[in-house]
Amino acid sequence: MSDRHSAKRPPRPDDRPIVVAAEGSRDDRVRPFSLERVPVRGRIVRLGPMLDEILALHGYPEAIAGQLARLSALAALLGSMLKTKGRVTVQARGQADAPLSFMVADYRAPDGPGEAAGLRAYAAFDEAAAARLDEDADLVAWCGSRGDLAFTLESGPKAERWQGIVPLVDGDLARAAEHYFEQSEQIPTRLTLAAGRRGTALAGWRAGGLLIQHMPTGGNEEREADTDGWPRVQMLFETLRADELLDPVLDDDALLWRLFHEEGVRVFAPVPLAHRCSCSRDKVCAVVAELSSDEREHLIGEDGAISVRCQFCGRAYHLDPSDFATVEQGG
Repeated sequence: MSDRHSAKRPPRPDDRPIVVAAEGSRDDRVRPFSLERVPVRGRIVRLGPMLDEILALHGYPEAIAGQLARLSALAALLGSMLKTKGRVTVQARGQADAPLSFMVADYRAPDGPGEAAGLRAYAAFDEAAAARLDEDADLVAWCGSRGDLAFTLESGPKAERWQGIVPLVDGDLARAAEHYFEQSEQIPTRLTLAAGRRGTALAGWRAGGLLIQHMPTGGNEEREADTDGWPRVQMLFETLRADELLDPVLDDDALLWRLFHEEGVRVFAPVPLAHRCSCSRDKVCAVVAELSSDEREHLIGEDGAISVRCQFCGRAYHLDPSDFATVEQGG
């Protein structure tokens, strides 16, 4: 028997559910799941072609691309927990003199059943300072000792906004996110993230993440009596290797089965992900309208138009300055 399942535990009842692989692509989706023997819920995400599309827009250095890939996986995991339409934004923020000014990943819930959730990401950094850092530098090295990780949630019919901020614990996104759950929701949570290229340096980027949470037993006497349940699941969680999360051949269902089948894995419909930017001409116009006339003047190009480019997707918008002059006079 492998080390992964060498822990002593009761035999698995015959009626425990078994994961059955679904049809279609296993990349670019979040798969929710729960365990039957213990009160644990979780999610696993695997990012592939969509992540390549996001990272290719800006030609990031390898080290920053890796950090942004992990942040994208984290945003997908957290965003997929939304029960209503909304948005989850995760942003690592550097101090003033840090090599990494900020990096942000933004998840937008699907518009309807069966539709894909939108994911986008962007990083701003000092190229000269970034070139001096090792590729395996942690987030404290990138963001500085005063850097932090901000989680922003917008949900509900009125798009109510809530934000939580935590330090960059151990310079690691996963540890910082665990700290966030410990402080804000007081739910025991374990999380791991991985990112990298498969094969050569020219191969595509991949990222993955696994999150598990120990939920209340709900008065279930059998679960309450199993005091070793959460430690046992954590032990299995810790056997997961980064190369397993990134393996394109090992799909998410098979990986969950490999990790937790003796605890009884029940999977739920996956949330498909698509690279989707929420920028629009109307939103850009609203932002430009808030600028002073001097600030707008600096945006006017040689062609006489105000030029604005979306940081996330790179889309360029060309606006007529006279439209804003009219608004200013009317106000």
